[in-house]
Amino acid sequence: MRWDGMLLDAIFLPRDKEIIQAIPLSKRRPVDRWIWTGTRRGNFTVRSAYHLQLSNLRSGEASSSDSGAAQAGLWKTIWLADVTPKVKNFIWRACLDVLPTQTKLFDKGIVHSFSCRWCEEEAETVSHVLWHCEFAQKVWGLSSINFPPECLQAQSFQEVIMFCISFLRTPGLEIVFSTAWCLWQARNRLLWEASVVPAEEIVHKGVGMALDFIELGLHVQDVGGRVEIEDSGKWRPPDRGVYKLNLACNISLNSGEMGVGILARDSFGLVMVASTMKMLSVGDSLQAHALAVVEALQLLFDVGLQRIIIEIGNKELVCLLNMVGPCFAAIGNLVDDIKVLQSKFVSVNFSYVSKCCNKAANVLATEALSSTFAQVWLEDCPVCIISHVQFDSLQ
Repeated sequence: MRWDGMLLDAIFLPRDKEIIQAIPLSKRRPVDRWIWTGTRRGNFTVRSAYHLQLSNLRSGEASSSDSGAAQAGLWKTIWLADVTPKVKNFIWRACLDVLPTQTKLFDKGIVHSFSCRWCEEEAETVSHVLWHCEFAQKVWGLSSINFPPECLQAQSFQEVIMFCISFLRTPGLEIVFSTAWCLWQARNRLLWEASVVPAEEIVHKGVGMALDFIELGLHVQDVGGRVEIEDSGKWRPPDRGVYKLNLACNISLNSGEMGVGILARDSFGLVMVASTMKMLSVGDSLQAHALAVVEALQLLFDVGLQRIIIEIGNKELVCLLNMVGPCFAAIGNLVDDIKVLQSKFVSVNFSYVSKCCNKAANVLATEALSSTFAQVWLEDCPVCIISHVQFDSLQ
């Protein structure tokens, strides 16, 4: 039950082949069914139908189709960024040019000057205060971000953010968002408190704010149709008689392969099973994690561990697995496969784990990419994760 790559190459164009291979297959060979792709969970809503129809109408407008798609991608990336909600809201408002800058307030007759308080030479617009201004450029110059060469000083702030979204990855993008927010807060302190915040302090605060949020342990549960998030700042051992499985995926954009790290520990933090395997990377991160969970559950069943808590680094998959009833999402086949395997155990629970609490499994996933074959350790683990395992046990 895997796609025949050679046959797809012979029949289809490369883009069509990529789309076909992203369709998840199940070894159970279930009957095909209709699903609604307008939502991630596969359930139909009037809202999703409206947006789909609106998107189709806009795609027919040749003059604005590219810009419309780019705008949609911009808003989606902003709201999915791993930063605090206030930073997301700020970046969104900045890109829409609706921040209460001096020029906006001047136009409404609220203030009598529209000059930038930092340079006192140019009109204070969103792009000026967050990018063009000499002080803003000093802040960005002190930061550790390697901006893409397309980010020229004359460009608008929205254009800069769009280039950063295209070229930067975590945590670079989150640092850019948080630093911009800190820059705006420093502007407010200068305007309302006449207090000058040094550029170095802005940079330090922006980096710390971004990394602290990324490293914050989050526990996600799907309760009553909404996601609840609880703090969990470190790896925690399971109860006696229960085993905790940590799982991580590392996708290589160059080779098209995915490394999977699997680590099961008991209530004392002792390793029961560790494994590395390399798989073909198809689909998105959600599908990659679902495939990894299928392999991990099969491994634990073969070993004989029956009471399991599985910690996964993908919030959306955790929500799908904790839903009651059939799954109509695009990866519904894989979710059903997981639930079939789940029924073979005494108990299996799924929860979300942040990267900072999943370091050992992430190291295994990275190690898997450099291996030529799958490896399994029983009541032992490779040298590369010994320090992480010991650290988790001592917490």
